[in-house]
Amino acid sequence: GNYIIIAHPNGEYSMLGHFKEGSITVRKGDKVKQGQLLGQMGFSGSTGDWVHLHYELRDGMEMWSSEGLPSYFRDYKKVLGSKTGKVKKGYIDTGAIVEPQS
Repeated sequence: GNYIIIAHPNGEYSMLGHFKEGSITVRKGDKVKQGQLLGQMGFSGSTGDWVHLHYELRDGMEMWSSEGLPSYFRDYKKVLGSKTGKVKKGYIDTGAIVEPQS
């Protein structure tokens, strides 16, 4: 699918995938800032039956040979069935459903 890889100064890389075709707003070499619009989520790649953003923190930028790293986030809600819980800082597991705190 349509994806973006962001190189961080510490040698880690963020990969964000399943962007809507033609919606990515940044190009190779651009510097990005927190809160910047990167594109729109869409049905690209293997998304199953729902639109979602795929995120991975990795040790390299190669799509198939890089290893995943633990990802920690702040101030989000974790969806657990019909309930949500606020999380100040935590690790997000594979398949977790999260949303921003409002």
